[in-house]
Amino acid sequence: MKLTMKGKLVAPVVAVAAIVSGCGVGESDGGKPQAAPSGQAAPPAVDYNESAELTIYASSSSFTEDIFKSRIEQYVRTKFPNYKLNYIKPGSMTVPDMIATQNVPDIFLFALPEMQKNLLPNGLQYDLTELIRKHKVDLNRFEPGLIQTFRDVSGDGKLFGLPESTNPHVMFYNKDIYDKFGVPYPKNGMTWDEAYEMSRKLTNFQDGVQYRGVTTFFRTMLTNNAESLPIIDAKTGRASVHTAQWKTIFDNAKRFYEVNGMLTGYKSSDGAAELTAFYTDKNIASVISPLSAYTRAGMKDVEWDMVSVPVASAQQNMGLQVEPRALFISNTSKSKEQAFQVLLHVLSDEVELANSKAGKTTSLQNEAIAKAFGADLELLKGKNTSAVFHNKVAPSPQASELATNGANMLSKEFDAVIQGQKDVNTALRNAEETINKAIEEELAKTGK
Repeated sequence: MKLTMKGKLVAPVVAVAAIVSGCGVGESDGGKPQAAPSGQAAPPAVDYNESAELTIYASSSSFTEDIFKSRIEQYVRTKFPNYKLNYIKPGSMTVPDMIATQNVPDIFLFALPEMQKNLLPNGLQYDLTELIRKHKVDLNRFEPGLIQTFRDVSGDGKLFGLPESTNPHVMFYNKDIYDKFGVPYPKNGMTWDEAYEMSRKLTNFQDGVQYRGVTTFFRTMLTNNAESLPIIDAKTGRASVHTAQWKTIFDNAKRFYEVNGMLTGYKSSDGAAELTAFYTDKNIASVISPLSAYTRAGMKDVEWDMVSVPVASAQQNMGLQVEPRALFISNTSKSKEQAFQVLLHVLSDEVELANSKAGKTTSLQNEAIAKAFGADLELLKGKNTSAVFHNKVAPSPQASELATNGANMLSKEFDAVIQGQKDVNTALRNAEETINKAIEEELAKTGK
């Protein structure tokens, strides 16, 4: 992963950040607020001893209570000893249930699709612009492409969340299966053609077990494609998947499933079942998945390592986009100031460095913090953590404000292609029609 994301959206973000945040940096030097530049008012003093009770909810199943305690709670308790943080377990409640029971968290940790699905439709978003200005937060510390992405989805230049992390893709592999068939372990920088030939060698039936080669969590791969193609065009507000470029993506991915034996035991899904099977069935040699999967309990039962995701061209080395996550403050929170202090502290250089060493990818433009990834985490000892940073990051296309989940609809069509139920052209045409119908229904419902 190249440590600075480059793309056409970077320049506008820098300009906006300069206007909104001035030259203040919040907490970037050991977690201590820095003095304001000459001629500017200092950010307001923070009472580190005041009391507050805040509830936090992260929707990802990978964000366990242990991760909440180690990544957020311990640092907040040290900085704000009288803050009490409550944790809602992922999947234990839906956002509508939270609203109905008046148990809406003060802080949400959502990936971009979850923001579109859960935050915006339920009207829980809160624009952080005034708090950013008040506390002189330097948005230039963050990867600019991430800030722009969340502004695009928020609409009107508003910023509802601060980027907390990214979730790049890697290719996990089971060493035992490679050893069984005498296939050399994969390496960073492989091309898709090389991965395909490797997958053919690994797909074998032996001792009553069907072993499968390279598979994918394809919903996340399609969403974060290396060609920077949108599923919904932000400018037209229409689906944009029935194209030659999307056909190339489908054709490249489907050939892996056409190898004899690759569909044995395949479970219809959006690819999530393939990731689960990697560590439960233990008959899959490699799975391309978001990096966060390494934290799943079942991964401890596999002798695994990881390499970078295959690329179309070793010379260009263009990897996938990264999935951004952000911390949001609910507009129902009665403790927005205190919640914002939590955001600022857990995103300070001091805490980000510690969390990077503990296995969290940073959202900051800081090479030292990024390269420290996994240094102190026993789970990643001896693992090829360079896989996380090897590929360049594909620029993200402008994000649509629509909540319609085109990725799920596109994935359903690819699932049909894998199983031989549809050809690629038919699947892409159906996906475009289905997504556009859903968009029309959303617009009719919202009155936009």
